[in-house]
Amino acid sequence: MAILENEIYKGDFVHGKRTKHPTYYEDVVEPIISKEMWSDCQVQKKKNSRSYQRTLTYLYLQKLKCPKCNRILGGKATTKKNGNAYFYYYCNDCKIEFKEKVINDYFNQFISELVEYDSVVNQFFLPMIKQKFDEPKEQLEKEIKEQNSKLERIKKAYINGVFELKEYNEEKRIVENAIEELQNYRC
Repeated sequence: MAILENEIYKGDFVHGKRTKHPTYYEDVVEPIISKEMWSDCQVQKKKNSRSYQRTLTYLYLQKLKCPKCNRILGGKATTKKNGNAYFYYYCNDCKIEFKEKVINDYFNQFISELVEYDSVVNQFFLPMIKQKFDEPKEQLEKEIKEQNSKLERIKKAYINGVFELKEYNEEKRIVENAIEELQNYRC
């Protein structure tokens, strides 16, 4: 294939092929094929290449795999007399064919089930999950509040003479450490 595209094989050289103004040099090296044969090949190459443009849009082309052999399905279409195009996807090896309409129906059903599932999750499961996450926070807040109340009771007990200063400081330190741990856990 490279022989058909590169002028060097006929003995010529093109400098700056990809620029706007390439320079063409003839008979630079010994040719591998004759200039006539190279020209004939260029003509044949143009004849062989079709300027084919697809006029129909295949939604699932190169996106579907054969359920049996897992190869990518090819596409084909038929146009009826009324002008309607019908698309098909097929596997050459397994001789399986699917109508695009059937694939669309399955796809639409899948999307609607997915939307319904998403709705159920948002409606029922997310509130339950959120509640499970919120409960520990509420429990922590409650525990911090209880420890602060305990600290107040210890202060009152010390003021009323129930504790000595040494006992008060020990109890206070225990409660303050507990509050600090709870606050660190909350963050």
